[in-house]
Amino acid sequence: MPWHELGTGLPPPLNWTRVSSLVESKIRSRKTLQHNGRRPPTGISDTGRDYLGKSSLKTGYTTGTCAAAASAAAWLRLCGYSDDMSSITVCFPDEENRGIPVAWTDMNAEKDEARAGVIKDAGDDVDVTDGARITAHMGRSHETDIRESDFVFRQEEAVLILRGGHGVGRVTRAGLEVPAGKSAINPGPQQMIKDTLAWHGLWREQGVW
Repeated sequence: MPWHELGTGLPPPLNWTRVSSLVESKIRSRKTLQHNGRRPPTGISDTGRDYLGKSSLKTGYTTGTCAAAASAAAWLRLCGYSDDMSSITVCFPDEENRGIPVAWTDMNAEKDEARAGVIKDAGDDVDVTDGARITAHMGRSHETDIRESDFVFRQEEAVLILRGGHGVGRVTRAGLEVPAGKSAINPGPQQMIKDTLAWHGLWREQGVW
């Protein structure tokens, strides 16, 4: 068993007519957002997150951000940290570190692997992944476990195998940022996952993960 596997927890398949109606309804309901009888002023959020510029749209997290957070939480749990992590530091492309809420972690000591989950909050920029459970599995592996669809990263004596799990598609045609045959994990999220795991000490550990 690998490693490092990501999954979205989205139920297949989707009824897109129903999804479209839900999204439109969600947008309408959020346009009427009230805060003590009025819209929240710029820069203040009733959930603790900032509003973007002069817009009243609440910011959220991308799927890649949630994947990086879940990966780091699973890694720390594998390293022996307790299961009471409420948030985890994630390294963003703008070179800033931010705390992302962690929903849960668990550890399978017999298999020497750990899992963690983050619930995606897309903010007011609605998409169908809002509320999805983004999970990551981490554990020891071997280079013989590497599959064609995996991404493999090496640094000194450490190897990271990044694999798309349940809910993560596979690229089928050439011309995208990710080669055909690989898991549909874009370069940006890949880099966030690598940087965040590095920040939490993965490359200091010898082995294949």
